Amino acid sequence: MNIFNDLISRSNLDAFKIIKTDYIPEKKQIIQLKIKQNSELFFEVLDLKNRIIREILLDEKICFIPYSRIEFHPVDEDNFYLSAGSWHLKINSDGKIALRKPKQFESVHILKNYIFREDLTLTDLKDFKEYDLTKFFDENFDEYEFMYFYYEGRSEFFSSSDSNILTVTLYCKDRDDPKFLHVVLNIHSHDHIDILYSEKIDQLGHHYVISENLQELAFENYLADDKNLCIRKLSNGNFNHSKSIKIEDFSELIFFNNEKFILLFDEKIEIWERNENCLLKSIPIDRESSYKLAKNILLYIKDTKLNYIEF
Repeated sequence: MNIFNDLISRSNLDAFKIIKTDYIPEKKQIIQLKIKQNSELFFEVLDLKNRIIREILLDEKICFIPYSRIEFHPVDEDNFYLSAGSWHLKINSDGKIALRKPKQFESVHILKNYIFREDLTLTDLKDFKEYDLTKFFDENFDEYEFMYFYYEGRSEFFSSSDSNILTVTLYCKDRDDPKFLHVVLNIHSHDHIDILYSEKIDQLGHHYVISENLQELAFENYLADDKNLCIRKLSNGNFNHSKSIKIEDFSELIFFNNEKFILLFDEKIEIWERNENCLLKSIPIDRESSYKLAKNILLYIKDTKLNYIEF
């Protein structure tokens, strides 16, 4: 029995429900956010390197509220970000709440080290300081406006707690078609933001995903009759040449690379071969449960227990 199977089997012996699961590659640790019978939250660390399991009890009682949105991920090797109830929290590896900040805006996008709010505010998870990015957008994209054609919860974004990559679509009310500009940003700090890619786009999409190597952009077209993924290369001259992959209704793309793509459904995850567009594996999961992609490993929850598969 390998170390993955051993630690996961031992973790699954308790009856505590898993809310979120994540992975710290630098420390070879699986981190789980669990709830006790009294709804109290705590962390569990599966240390693959040292072959141990460790509980982290929070120094203040924080309870799980059913149907509430919870965000959780490691900020670095020693601190975790937790969004629960009406608070943003930074918690260290001893379970102490190092920082807290009240939520002021529901429509946020979680990055590895930052929170991007849709009022163009960037919050640094190191110290919870806030920075206004309006000047950055005005100076670099003066013809386009973020707030025009805006509504709260707009879905023309991509963000991941694994990186500080953010994509956003801007709109120009005075331009003939195409009116949209798609931008890929790498946020190093509030005053150091690299524009990895910026190009006009003739389609307004949603459910954006960046490929594993940051070379392609996939999204669903708002106006398409069929459920199709549009895939475009993030390179000058090739961006407006779109490839299309038909996918099933009620599915959402969560990962793709040159060989495979992965779809999320309510109660299953599917792994597909990209070039032949054929199903390789269908994995049943708990409805609305947590999952985590860690290189070629998929961590997922089934029957309230942690499982994994290599792909």
